[in-house]
Amino acid sequence: MKNLKLPLIASIIAETVLAAMLIYFYTRVGSGGLLAWNMEYKVIFQRLCVLLSIPPMAFLFTFMADEMSKKGKTATVIFSTITFLLDLVIFLIGVGFIIFTGVLNTRIYAEHSILENSFDPSMMELPVDGDLHIAIASDPHWLSPKSNGEVTSQIMRTVENGDYDAFFILGDIVDQGSKLGIYEVPVRELNREMGSTLKLVVMGNHDAALNSASVFNQYFHGTKKYPLWYKFSVKIQNGRKVNFIVLNLLWDGHDFTKKQKKFLESALSSIPQEEPVVVLSHAFILSSGYNDNYNRKVWADNEQLIQKVCPILEAHKVDLVISGHNHLQEILEKDGVVYAVSGGMGGALDSAEEVVSPYTKWHKEKSFGFVDFTSDGQNIVLNYKDVNGNTYYSYEIDCK
Repeated sequence: MKNLKLPLIASIIAETVLAAMLIYFYTRVGSGGLLAWNMEYKVIFQRLCVLLSIPPMAFLFTFMADEMSKKGKTATVIFSTITFLLDLVIFLIGVGFIIFTGVLNTRIYAEHSILENSFDPSMMELPVDGDLHIAIASDPHWLSPKSNGEVTSQIMRTVENGDYDAFFILGDIVDQGSKLGIYEVPVRELNREMGSTLKLVVMGNHDAALNSASVFNQYFHGTKKYPLWYKFSVKIQNGRKVNFIVLNLLWDGHDFTKKQKKFLESALSSIPQEEPVVVLSHAFILSSGYNDNYNRKVWADNEQLIQKVCPILEAHKVDLVISGHNHLQEILEKDGVVYAVSGGMGGALDSAEEVVSPYTKWHKEKSFGFVDFTSDGQNIVLNYKDVNGNTYYSYEIDCK
């Protein structure tokens, strides 16, 4: 057994490092959904999981060779050497992936840009003169070869020149948030084009992919750690309030953890019944969409979120849920809750007619634009606008 000490230790170390790497990656923000919805990353992760079998199997064969050797220890030495080399490879793969996801993907320039006039949820209440007037859009996908940068720029100019209290961007600022310096351009453009507008930027699945949530937070909130979900209210001049709850929904039900569920139920319970409640998230709960044959997914009504989140929203009579994720414009309604999708800030447009949601009330195919949100604390009016601010659809919600 003394001959097996080195291969045993090597196998334990290799197995531990690789297992730790896989656990670390899977528990990062957004990784569960990424592995469920992206076939390429799913296959890579599955192959890495298969590698977990190599250290124990290699040691098992070495042990068997040692037990079966009657004369000399040549077989033991050979199998021990093979085991050690295989374990070394597994160890290097584990360390390399940890460096890739834990170090390289979290790098940021020492002197990086920071979003100016960014909304801080610790303010809790935002006083507004007159009715609340907000512009809401999502999915600009800055610098993507498939996105329309001029659309993104024109929407920013339109909102900046409009009479808006704030601009909410609901995620997917870029295609790959882990790429070093990727946020420099969008943050600089937002500061230049919308310096005087209060901005709330929510993280999307592309922003969080491959453990890059901390990078997003430093650019848009000035800190590595930022609440993944939070509640704030806007106090209007007439004394009424409009309540907002921001959820961390990047892909599907993987993101809706027990902690987030507890937060949502507590936040909704704390709001008086007569006050409007608006939930903001990146991923949609309801939406029309399309079939993704490559990843074998349907980008439409998210069954996991419908089962996990909708009952809570309906029980507390939430007025409105606004999301992006799908690059389209749509209004839907389910059991008294209105769902708005506004994913037209520049990313390549998606179809809303290939898979039509049974809950849809209106959608506009292949259209860029944003939502103009107005509330007096009793009613909410949604005006869907094109990039120049022209209204092409209006929808009113009675919050009484």
